Amino acid sequence: MPYAWFIMPYIFDAYNLYHVARNNMEESAEITPAMLCVMIAWDMRYIKDKAIICFDSVLPRGWPKKIEPEGFIEIRCSGHGYDADSLIEDLIEANSAPKRLTIISSDRRIRKAARARKCKSITSHDYLPEMLKRLAKIGTKPREPREKYTGVPDGQLGPWLDMFGIKKQLPEDPDGLDELMGRISN
Repeated sequence: MPYAWFIMPYIFDAYNLYHVARNNMEESAEITPAMLCVMIAWDMRYIKDKAIICFDSVLPRGWPKKIEPEGFIEIRCSGHGYDADSLIEDLIEANSAPKRLTIISSDRRIRKAARARKCKSITSHDYLPEMLKRLAKIGTKPREPREKYTGVPDGQLGPWLDMFGIKKQLPEDPDGLDELMGRISN
């Protein structure tokens, strides 16, 4: 895993969130469970956390071998004759720190199991818009100030130098060309 600072693992009822997404998103006809997993992976990367995504039965044919960005989600399938709700209940029960879990599902049975272990529980209807807002922010703003790479804008350097009592002195040969030319000619 690329990061070791996971704060609170999330557990998703995959098809529950998928159906909410299909009913509420404009591009609903185009979304697939695999695409939803990619969206969750990017969301987890953004919030610096990890998720377990639980599916009923087994993964369908043609499922991608890996989902980018890697290391933020783990996909679990319930297998034949077992449903994702039971799998999620087992994960909640087996967790040694259930208060740190966040369960994403609108299913009453899962939300009841989460409440019983004092897990944070968010409905799929509430989680989806928040996830979409976070995903819209990715890549829209620089993580560090532009001035770090471009320097202080014109007109702002003087007040800073005055504040710290530094005299503004420009070297006679700012690029060091005279010294370099002198070495070459000798």
